[in-house]
Amino acid sequence: MATETRKSDIDKGDEKEMDKNIQFVKEENQKTRNYIFQKNSITKTGFYGIVGFLILLVLGLVLSGVFFEAPDTNPFP
Repeated sequence: MATETRKSDIDKGDEKEMDKNIQFVKEENQKTRNYIFQKNSITKTGFYGIVGFLILLVLGLVLSGVFFEAPDTNPFP
């Protein structure tokens, strides 16, 4: 009897796992709890902030490579 209960509990857990309908972006007026990002001003501001930071990081790497070139000769003979 104990094994039957455990098996039914496992089956219920499997049903919950199969019911994963997760959306990547949720609209503001949509009523769902399974989402990663919500389409609102906070998410948009955060996205643009992160993209801007990554652009500055890449630009800094490129400029540092241009200004701090490697020497033409080997300093350690």
